[in-house]
Amino acid sequence: MQSKLPKKSVIAVMLALSFFLMSISLHGLYLDTKEDNSVTVSKHYTNSFQTSIIASNDDDIVVNYGAKRVIRRVVLSKPEDSGLHNSSAEDVLFVEAKTGIKTTCIFEEPAEDLVYSAELIDVVMPESIGPGEEFEVEITLLNTGNMPWFSASSGCPENPMNLGTAAEQDRESLFGDLDYAISGWLGSNRVEMATEVVHPEEIGTFKFSSKTPWGDTWYKEYFMPVIEDHGWLEDTLIGVDILVDKAAEQVDAGIMQVVDFSTSSTHLDGEKRVEIDLSEQEMNLFVGDTKIKTFYVSTGAWDTPTPTGTFYVLNKQELRIGGAWPHYRMPNWMGFTVWGHGIHSLPYLANDGGAFWYEALDHIGTPVSHGCIRTLPDDSELLYDFGEVDMKVVIYK
Repeated sequence: MQSKLPKKSVIAVMLALSFFLMSISLHGLYLDTKEDNSVTVSKHYTNSFQTSIIASNDDDIVVNYGAKRVIRRVVLSKPEDSGLHNSSAEDVLFVEAKTGIKTTCIFEEPAEDLVYSAELIDVVMPESIGPGEEFEVEITLLNTGNMPWFSASSGCPENPMNLGTAAEQDRESLFGDLDYAISGWLGSNRVEMATEVVHPEEIGTFKFSSKTPWGDTWYKEYFMPVIEDHGWLEDTLIGVDILVDKAAEQVDAGIMQVVDFSTSSTHLDGEKRVEIDLSEQEMNLFVGDTKIKTFYVSTGAWDTPTPTGTFYVLNKQELRIGGAWPHYRMPNWMGFTVWGHGIHSLPYLANDGGAFWYEALDHIGTPVSHGCIRTLPDDSELLYDFGEVDMKVVIYK
């Protein structure tokens, strides 16, 4: 998490300039200027504080505002008066007289490099949705950078924060299509942030509503935060599982929980298999001709090599304990040879306080095993659910 910096002084002010002594009926809060055409505002930005300021004459308007103990001075001036102000000492916004309401967003950038980053807090949505039914997804993110986020409708639209479709980036989502989108979508590849401004260490909310197509289908949708015209927050990938009708019963959860790209169960057809590339220390999972996941592994050392060829899963055990000393514990076991080779999570010993397990953790990506194929614990959970007896295992160099 980035170190905490002072929050930015942020305000969005809607301004109406009038040439005469008058009061104009507008929706919102009105602040009459003083005789010197000045007004003091002591609130930082919220959308409920969009203020219309009515000028009593054609002179400049001075706005003094405070936010988070920072006071700044803003001068609203006609373009022909540009020579009357020192822009290094005061903020000068030039607006034409009698041009109606103007919006500006004022905030101070941090002195050091700008940092945009986010941490996923939660994804809230129905577990199962009927065909043709409306549903809502709510995603909350923590701002872990040093810059505020602004929504597209916040009054600070130059670089709004949105959720973009990901994996594949900027793909067109079915649920953002005009036939299915209901609210929250800015287009088929963007979801608007519902919170109008999110300061560092505050939480922002994104919501969208759509309706589902017909059919027992499991949709895997990925999203990623994006600061428009600045960049994607690539460390924050958000997966959303949309299960329609009887998809939880009809679709192989072992496949859909592994998939790391946006797709649907109707596009994943064919036999499951695992391929292990000994030279790259990689395991690839396939459904038919589609590769759905890649894991790094640790295979056999040079003197205890992993056999090559085509094999099939012979048995599965949640925990296998080696028969010979020192009786290694091997979670999520899937045996594939009669000689005792298998795919399993990092092995551990019962009474060493985890020392062997931590050593094995450092060996992922390096061939050091006794011939088995070791995987990281989280990967082994996914792989165990994906695998089944008689599944093909192809091993090559």
